[in-house]
Amino acid sequence: MYYAETRMINDIAAALITLVLLAFFFGCGEEFEDKSQSLLMKAEILSVVLEPPEAEPGETVRASFLVSDQYGVLDAPLNLWVPAADSAVKGEVNPERGKDSLAVEDDLKRYGLDPEDLLSPVLVFTLPKDDQYQLNEAGQSPHKISLFVAVDEDATDPDALKQDLFGYVARGVLRLAYRTLIVSRRENRNHNPIIDSISVSGPDGAAREMKLVRHSDADLSAARLEAAADPFVTPAETELTISAKAHDPEQKAEELRYQWISTGGDFQGRRKMEQPFSAPEYDEGAGDGETNPDGRKDPNLHPVWLIVRDNGADDTLGQAWAEFYVRVTPPAINASE
Repeated sequence: MYYAETRMINDIAAALITLVLLAFFFGCGEEFEDKSQSLLMKAEILSVVLEPPEAEPGETVRASFLVSDQYGVLDAPLNLWVPAADSAVKGEVNPERGKDSLAVEDDLKRYGLDPEDLLSPVLVFTLPKDDQYQLNEAGQSPHKISLFVAVDEDATDPDALKQDLFGYVARGVLRLAYRTLIVSRRENRNHNPIIDSISVSGPDGAAREMKLVRHSDADLSAARLEAAADPFVTPAETELTISAKAHDPEQKAEELRYQWISTGGDFQGRRKMEQPFSAPEYDEGAGDGETNPDGRKDPNLHPVWLIVRDNGADDTLGQAWAEFYVRVTPPAINASE
């Protein structure tokens, strides 16, 4: 059974990696409406977090991701992790199995994983202590991890993905993300930033601290329901200010990089700790006063994400994300009109 499952995962991984360029060709439309990549137009992997981003041999690593489209978070999409994308892309094989066997099988053994673990939304694995890591001049060994996500809500069966791979590619519903895990024995290893709080203030200047969903939450679904049930409520198109507090053990808060993303509104092309935000327009199609705590079903309930990155190299960044909600009501009526 293990061998059959491993070969299934192996076959999917090999085919997906072979078709990466094809997937990009068919899915090359804009994911964001603006150049600052803040207004989401279609499904996109917004963040992949490795905890920690730099680990020593024998340490346990937790990999997770955030994916959303223009309607909100995609909950439990079909995904596939490839723990050592470098060897898979190079086509390295297991000599005991022959040329059609990628190193994915070896990676499963190396990290103590079962085949079904690669289909989990959260991948937890332990770095081997006795591997011969090739360290660079900085005493680090980079290992690229890839993630494939089928952003079609009807895609739930890995067998169906394998049988209709070209169909998934042609429909543009595959997304790919890479993250680089750094293995080192350095004492001052890199850590992910920590988002302490986010507050929103309206024209009156009164700030309200928001209920947040964080990448580290044990139960993301429960945290998301709580945050969506306690949004910042504002008339449509109101000028707001969003303020974030974050810290990093290795860097000053002002050295961190901030990216704000939402399904509506306008961030004015900026990426700041204190960020102007024009609330989205009101959608009258939602019904008069009708509300729904599910952002995917209520067009007037908008998730807002903050992704904070440290200032390392692009593919080795420590990062964290947090999410809160804004509900828009009909525009305020000016009494003088």
